[in-house]
Amino acid sequence: MFPMNAPLVQEHLKMAGLWALSRKIRFPLAEGEDITAHLTKPWGEWKKGSLATGSLNIEQKDSQILKGIKLFKSYSPKTIGVSENSDTIVLNPNVTATVERPVFEDDPLNKKWLNLLDPKKPKVLDGEFTYGGEVKRTYVYKRDTGLYDEDEIEVEGVAKAPFNPGNDRIFINAYIYNGKKDLKPPSFENKIENNGNMYLQKSLLWQSEPYPFDVIRWMCHIDENGREHNWTAVDGQYKRTFLQQNSANIKVELKSPMTNEYYQGRDAAEKGINRKDLYDKAVFATDKEFQRFDYPIKSGYYFNPAGEYKITLETVTYKPVAGKTKDHENLVNALINSFRYETDLIYITDRREAVNINNNPVRSIGGKLQKEPGSVSVMNNQSVNGINLLTVDTSYKSDFEEVKYSSVSGGFTDERWKQVMEGYSESGCWESIGWNDDESIF
Repeated sequence: MFPMNAPLVQEHLKMAGLWALSRKIRFPLAEGEDITAHLTKPWGEWKKGSLATGSLNIEQKDSQILKGIKLFKSYSPKTIGVSENSDTIVLNPNVTATVERPVFEDDPLNKKWLNLLDPKKPKVLDGEFTYGGEVKRTYVYKRDTGLYDEDEIEVEGVAKAPFNPGNDRIFINAYIYNGKKDLKPPSFENKIENNGNMYLQKSLLWQSEPYPFDVIRWMCHIDENGREHNWTAVDGQYKRTFLQQNSANIKVELKSPMTNEYYQGRDAAEKGINRKDLYDKAVFATDKEFQRFDYPIKSGYYFNPAGEYKITLETVTYKPVAGKTKDHENLVNALINSFRYETDLIYITDRREAVNINNNPVRSIGGKLQKEPGSVSVMNNQSVNGINLLTVDTSYKSDFEEVKYSSVSGGFTDERWKQVMEGYSESGCWESIGWNDDESIF
């Protein structure tokens, strides 16, 4: 059995980074080339103690593919400050940016799934960063006042220089896959073994009822170094269906044969004893010449088979609740109803009426009673004079074993769950698409 509430069993879709909710990337601005600002002063010298100051500003622009949308949720740095004792400033910054799954119109956290026609082909989006800025530095020079040859004053000026501006366009290939809608179901047998009258033991095999259940996939965030963190259980897009092999073993045992059932009356007849209380189930002739027969019924009396049988039915079925199953109940009823006795003997009731074994009157044609076959079973058990010829006692014992599963990443899940979920070797779809982990952002 398994829990009635639709369980959240973890389904594996861990190919090609498909489990990433967001991914942080790091790349060199200007493709790693120098971003330079060169300060020159028209005359004089740099003021003592002055530094070149300023900043390089980095700005994200809208995607050209997604008009009005910025690809990256966040990025840094936005500004790089400069404070150097130099007239040539060289920067080689790295930008770290985070792209989130919903920008690709795929948002499993909010139950919005993108299903590409060919998930082996990526969805491509672009992002753009522009950069630019300037630096400045104070210089000083002396200027002649023109009054006297020795009269000069010190004048300050500010030199400015821009960084060589540019833009970087980044393309992100996102391989997006949210599972197959339909998985090939496992194959189970439907047959009866030893299905013949001579066999006292039989085996039955059939497929269980289908039980839909929910799945989860564990998804995470990936940092710029490829480390996974903040794992989160996310609902899978498709329900899966639990199926298994049901089975039954039937064993028939003869507990008390006819020789035992009729022993008391048969023994009394063989000894020539005519006490009525000894003939509890049938009246046998006491004549010595008839003792060579197995069951010498006395003239005017009737004889029916007798015996006690034990049938053991053991079923293994899969269901979401404890208790008897419909499959088991149907098999028990079928076995009980398989016991039947048919005869065309004519019986005389206590009212001196001629009837068949079902207590139905028989016809008389030309003064001769006509045989009319009848049968008794548990479902139709009323016989001559309302006597029940068949009785059945039943007992029931059940053991329940939970087919275990875990919603925790790395926890134990029984292989019978794995047979009907994607991403497990037991279901034959371990590599559903067959990518390598380093091919994509998602």
